[in-house]
Amino acid sequence: MTESEWNGNYANFRFPVHVGNIHGEEATYLYKADKNAKVLSVLADAKMQEIALATVLFENSLGGRVMCLAAPFVENNWLHKGRVLQMRKAVAWLFKDECPFTLENTKKIMPAYYQGEREDVLTLYNFGFDKETFVLRCKGENIQVEMEGLTTRLFTFQK
Repeated sequence: MTESEWNGNYANFRFPVHVGNIHGEEATYLYKADKNAKVLSVLADAKMQEIALATVLFENSLGGRVMCLAAPFVENNWLHKGRVLQMRKAVAWLFKDECPFTLENTKKIMPAYYQGEREDVLTLYNFGFDKETFVLRCKGENIQVEMEGLTTRLFTFQK
């Protein structure tokens, strides 16, 4: 991981990431970052030689923001505090620091968010059969949430 602004104490930290079959010289990587892009992490081979960009942020001339992830988004690649910190900051950047909410410690809850004139409404759906316990961060609050399987929760936030 690179740049301490985005990775905190985990800058220059190395995470094991399974990216499939990387064969050094046999692999071709055409992905190069624009000079204005922010490179947050890179992929390295077994000899710690950089072989590809891994996490890159870019803002185009119209103000649109993009995050490119080279590593597959599978659970074992992302279960580390450094990666969580990096992703939280990157998502906040994508939303121009106006990300209305985040869900932590869950991958099974589906959110739907509506921003109204007087209040915002967040609906969370647990379409699974298992109970989910997670943290909802919204409007400066950290809310511990527990949802039984096949349930819906509604939250409203006054403006």
